[in-house]
Order: sequence, then C-alpha cells, then structure tokens
Amino acid sequence: LLYALFYAHLPRRFWFLAAAVLPALLIREENVGQSVTLRVLLAVAGVGFLGCGLEILRVCRVAIRRKQPGAWSIALGFASFIVCQVLAQKLLPALAQRSPALAPLGQWFRDYSIYLGAALFVGCMSVHLAREFARTNRALRQRTEELTRSNQAIEAAKAEIETKNRGLAEA
Repeated sequence: LLYALFYAHLPRRFWFLAAAVLPALLIREENVGQSVTLRVLLAVAGVGFLGCGLEILRVCRVAIRRKQPGAWSIALGFASFIVCQVLAQKLLPALAQRSPALAPLGQWFRDYSIYLGAALFVGCMSVHLAREFARTNRALRQRTEELTRSNQAIEAAKAEIETKNRGLAEA
C-alpha cells in the first residue's frame, strides 16, 4: 500500500520481503509442534515481518524527506499503530501490576489494541486519501475551465477564418 502511494512501481525488496513473510501465511500454529523445518520457516517469517516494519519506517522517512503529500499523515498512522501495540504489550501490564484499579483497562486495551491501532492507521490513511481526492477534483475543475476557454477561443478563431474565407470567395 505504501509503495502504491509513494512509488511508481514496486521495488525489488518488496518481493524479498513477500517471500520471507509467505511461510507465516501458510503455516498454522498448531502444526508447528516439534517440527524443526516449520520452526525455521516461522523464524524466517519473523525476520520478514521485522523487515517489513523497518521497510515501512524507511518508506515513510524517504517520503517525508521528499516532501511527498500525505507522508506525515501516513507516518503518524503507522506510529500510532506501533504505539498502541507497545502500550498493550509492555506499559499497561506493568501499570496493572502496580495499580489493580488499572487491570481492567489494561486487559481491555491489550485485547483491542490491534483494532485501535489499525483504526487509527486507517483513519490517517482516509484523511490523506480525502485530501488527495479534493486536490484532484480541484485540478480537474481547473483543467475543465481551461479547456472550455481554449475551445471557445478555437471556435472564435474558426468563425473568424470562415468569415474571411467567405469574404475572399465573394471578392
């Protein structure tokens, strides 16, 4: 998705990352058991997922440096997704141990943090896409007005030429 927003075509590293993550999509957790091969494939997939996260950070950083439209909103959405995960996995469980009153909040947040992070990311992406849609709509309206003026000028020139041709034909 990020490549589609910020790149004209898919870079080669995409295919390497896709190949590394593919085993995680094909292997079920209950089948792993004692199989060394499946454990190795899951380890490769884990490295692939880590590589995907780092690649997302790199793509966002490059897009921000190039001042591409929407780079900040996409980076903010991805950062909010990561923050939700870190809070759910690390911070809130530690706080719940210190204060039992926070335990239900921590459990709720741990259960729903993936959805909250995804919703924040999708929200940021929606803001970016809405702005792009509005920008494209304005550009199309402007080009339509320019084409209308150009067509009117052509029609006026055409009428003038026809008038001159009639005048020459009569003479």
